[in-house]
Amino acid sequence: MVNPYKKVRKLWISAILWMIFGSAPLFLFMGNYLNSEYNGQYPLSFFSNHNVETSGNVIPDYPDAKDELKFGNGEDLPNNGYLSGTDYNIFWWIHITDTQNVWVSESRINDMIFFLDNVIPLVKPTFTINTGDLVDSDYAEFILRSGGQRQWEWELYNSTFAEHNMNYTNFFDIVGNHDIYQDPEFDYYINYSISGQYFKTDQFLVNLIFPWGKYSFYQLSVTEDYGIEYPFALGGHMSKSEMAWFEGKLMQNEDANLSFAFGHQPPHQVFSALSPSGKMFIPLMKRYHVDYFGCGHEHINTYQNIGGIASVETQQFKRDSGCYRIVSIDNDGIATSFQTGREFPIGIITNPIDIHHAIGDYDMEKHANPNKVRALAWDPSGINKVEWRADSSESWTLMNPVEGPLYDATFDTSLIDGKEHSIEIKITNNEADTKIESIVYKSTPKFFFGWNEGIPFLIASFIAIVFVIPITKFILRRKYPERHGHKEGNEIDMHQAKLLFIKFLILLCVPLTFTFVYNNSLTVVFSLFLIAKVGFIYTDIPLLFFAATAFVGLLPVALNLGKKQEHLAIPWLFLSLIIIGFSLVFYIAKYPTISWISPGFYLSGAMDVLMIIRAINIRRAIKNR
Repeated sequence: MVNPYKKVRKLWISAILWMIFGSAPLFLFMGNYLNSEYNGQYPLSFFSNHNVETSGNVIPDYPDAKDELKFGNGEDLPNNGYLSGTDYNIFWWIHITDTQNVWVSESRINDMIFFLDNVIPLVKPTFTINTGDLVDSDYAEFILRSGGQRQWEWELYNSTFAEHNMNYTNFFDIVGNHDIYQDPEFDYYINYSISGQYFKTDQFLVNLIFPWGKYSFYQLSVTEDYGIEYPFALGGHMSKSEMAWFEGKLMQNEDANLSFAFGHQPPHQVFSALSPSGKMFIPLMKRYHVDYFGCGHEHINTYQNIGGIASVETQQFKRDSGCYRIVSIDNDGIATSFQTGREFPIGIITNPIDIHHAIGDYDMEKHANPNKVRALAWDPSGINKVEWRADSSESWTLMNPVEGPLYDATFDTSLIDGKEHSIEIKITNNEADTKIESIVYKSTPKFFFGWNEGIPFLIASFIAIVFVIPITKFILRRKYPERHGHKEGNEIDMHQAKLLFIKFLILLCVPLTFTFVYNNSLTVVFSLFLIAKVGFIYTDIPLLFFAATAFVGLLPVALNLGKKQEHLAIPWLFLSLIIIGFSLVFYIAKYPTISWISPGFYLSGAMDVLMIIRAINIRRAIKNR
């Protein structure tokens, strides 16, 4: 006698295998892209050239390359940007980013010159950092092929900063994705950026050693390492050699009071190989207590508490006539203040510390007992007065000038009550213009629950959807077939299931197309990676295509394999065809000589057509009964 559940059992065995192998790429994607200590400790780098010690970017070994710059402890300290007194030790710097759109507009160039000639001399920071996308490069043709780096743009970038007193001691610029399109050896960055000209490499460390402590600044190359053409690599990547360098420097400088890292992309967008100790990018920074990560890339102001690391993104420079962020360190407490364009006066509250920076290794006992309100204030016409208040009080309290731009006042101890309080300063210049800066103070630690903290719950939800629910249904159908079995006439369409499985295998194993995205040489595009002469390359664009195709062209079909409901997947399959068709046209427009050879696109599209035809025929058969 034929077991009535034989087909169902075979189907569920196949489904479980499908889910295991089908979920693996998504887990690998999450482990690399989300880069959390909770998952993905062993990513695809096992199968990649990234596992080779010398891999990473292919910058030649320049004989005069340097990877460290030190100020203090026998070396000269910077001339500006720090103050020290009986109860305070303060220094500050300026962060700008994404200057790529400046160089094509005369008005924006004037904004940059105003910043260099007016803001920098006024604020007198210890140094200024530009976290990448220094130039734009020729990428205007999204559909057609772009031209890569433009020498005139790099020359203008270099001359603008060099002619306005920026040099390797007071200005650090690191590489962004726009800076290496079609430049796999980073030639333009090395020859025209201020830091590239001096260090002759793309990662370097700056140590400030004041009489009261040591502070380490890690300038990282978190962009992908191969100069892949736009737009095939927008996310970041740290190769094994880059991770080894980073971990080595972190180990050598564990005695630093605070550690700061800078990169173009935010940490959660950075893939990474494993460091020598077996850690990925974010877990490595947590292990060595990196306190702050400054970045750009998304062109907006954002903040993330990543397990005690304050990740702060600064808005693109071109907006608001040239915007920038002032960052200060006051008795090892971090503060930031975002400023726009040509607006004055400007300032920053350096003490007490905003709740967003009272995290990680910060001394919470010191945070709970601030004895002073301190602020820095600047204006070209001079500062008339600085005042402060708490919780929008109707009255302001005058602050005392201490030295240079520093002002202070006695802190109100009634605010040390574990509740959130608004602390504001009002800066008035000699022309009666005012500016208000504010922070949120809380004497006890604030519980943060954000994207990083939510990752374990996302993974648990994914496991539940992919494994727990189907297995539970399978068990219930075996045990209670009358109640939970498939209704008569709505059996699983095994033919449709086979077509679906074949499409999945095509997406996983068959080359989608062929291009020249790496160094103008033949590059094979798969759904999860690229293969070029340097080996496997993992970028975000193929992964995004796979995710879109999976959630549009696979998941809806898998959820509607019953004969009476599989027609519900037809609109999704048409949408999948549109995605595949657009992707095919996109590649052919860029690489018409080679991308017509696109077996993966053709075959996956054919599977969609066959599944649509099958669903339509089954629907007609049911109606004609």
